[in-house]
Amino acid sequence: MRMPDTDSLRGKRYLRLHQRGRKSAANAEARVLHDLEVELDGFVPLDAGFPPSRDEALRRIAGLDTRSYRRLRDYVRGPVARVSPYITHGFVSVPEVFGAVVARGGSGPTDRFVQELAWREFFRHVWRHLGDGILSDIRDPLPGVDYGNSVPSDILTATTGVPVIDASVRELYDTGYLHNHQRMWLASYIVHLRKVHWRVGADWMYSHLLDGDLPSNHLSWQWIASTFSRRPYLFNAENVQRFATHLSSRGTCD
Repeated sequence: MRMPDTDSLRGKRYLRLHQRGRKSAANAEARVLHDLEVELDGFVPLDAGFPPSRDEALRRIAGLDTRSYRRLRDYVRGPVARVSPYITHGFVSVPEVFGAVVARGGSGPTDRFVQELAWREFFRHVWRHLGDGILSDIRDPLPGVDYGNSVPSDILTATTGVPVIDASVRELYDTGYLHNHQRMWLASYIVHLRKVHWRVGADWMYSHLLDGDLPSNHLSWQWIASTFSRRPYLFNAENVQRFATHLSSRGTCD
């Protein structure tokens, strides 16, 4: 499309309208972000810990709002279920959780929470077929990269200077749990920014997770490294700003 001559009267009018439109769009976006922050603030977080009982697992399942989960699960402060440790340690099973959620209505095969359960089962299906093969590269790694065989000390001590990374490492140590986005960002940072082999990072994270599920964890790390996918998973400052404003910084993998 040909742009108007900015020196002409018509061109100047076009620029004024264009700038006004950009300002209006920016104001609209700011209002949306503000409303989102207010909504996220309104969620009452589940208990910080994971009391080891079946009753607690059932309470969390019963309290899950699948509609809010579908809209806001990608936000670190969003209403996630936090039932994975109870599945890992056998307090409830995936079929049981699926049945309880579907029985309440409003959930089916296309529901985001149900899809997350399906991913967990898929990873275990791959594990049954490949066995210990999931502990090695399933596909060829990215060419020309010399991956390290240890996690750098500044990551282990949460002193990288990258807020989202350091905060996620501290949270992992303190609680044994991380939001899925934090797991992905941390894995991407370790593999692609710090050039550490995915298996090294996967073993380290798995050893600290209360909900550590070997196939889910290690195949997710392979997916991020592109040894279980067609392309690597990368993230940047805009991604963190959108889904974890409180952990964002201008230099986050920018």
